[in-house]
This record gives sequence, C-alpha cells and structure tokens, in this order.
Amino acid sequence: VRGREIYTPAKDVLKGIVRETVVEVLSHYNFEVVETEIKVEDVNKFEGAFLTGTSRFIMPVRKITELVEWQRITPIIPQITKIMRDYVESGAWQKDTTLTHDR
Repeated sequence: VRGREIYTPAKDVLKGIVRETVVEVLSHYNFEVVETEIKVEDVNKFEGAFLTGTSRFIMPVRKITELVEWQRITPIIPQITKIMRDYVESGAWQKDTTLTHDR
C-alpha cells in the first residue's frame, strides 16, 4: 500500500476469489490497483501491506522477515477493512456480480 495505490503481484500469486473481489471492490472506491512485479528491495518503499483471505478478507501485515517492519498499521488498511466488511455484510456479493456502491 502506498497512499490510495494498492500494489499486488501480477504473477506467482494465487489469484483466488477473495483477492479478485477485493481488487474489484477497491477499484469502485477510487483506489488504484496496480498489478506489477514487486521486488524484494522495493518492499520498504510501501506504507504498509495486507493479505487477503477467506476468513478475514483483509489481514494487516506488520513485518516481512527482516526486510521491513511497520511500527503502526497505515490508516488506509482499516479503511479498506471497513469497505470490505460493509460489502460482505450488505450481502452484495451474493446478489449480483456487478458492484454498485455509494462511495
């Protein structure tokens, strides 16, 4: 994460349903999702990181081995978590494959 830009690997990553949903939903909330190669030496240039998964959707990352450790979770990650929680609780994911949300 860097500002409202969400970086995600373009390859060598499991492109599951949750990841796809997060990418799609965030694009409707004026986040720019950038699929690119993420090099190890570039990780420390990000403000934060998160993983996507079935049980929690968004899981903040505090440390990536000895490469980088964020002292706090960047405020945008709780905002993303709320967007995804609201999306799931609204039931929109069950109703329709198109996303129509108020921003």
